[in-house]
Amino acid sequence: MLAKAVHNAAWGQLRSFLEYKAANAGVRVEAVDPRGTSQTCPECGTVVAKTLSDRTHRCDCGCVMDRDVAAARVILQRAGHGTGPGHGLRTPSQRGAA
Repeated sequence: MLAKAVHNAAWGQLRSFLEYKAANAGVRVEAVDPRGTSQTCPECGTVVAKTLSDRTHRCDCGCVMDRDVAAARVILQRAGHGTGPGHGLRTPSQRGAA
């Protein structure tokens, strides 16, 4: 029970730090419920069950993309941001990450 309280306190402290730094940079922080983001299709909202080893999101609606990119799009949608073309969402390879 104490371990869970310490764990929750650490996340709360991290969130406070991020909000502080974001405010100093003029950036808005919006918390969203992360549950199910890697299982939800960002195009149609259908829940597509995956295991941790499934790295590609594939939905019957035709949406196919990296699982993490799909989850990021769902998070952006939950925060009220568009994720279509021109909205600046890039994959690690598009950013030049190794």
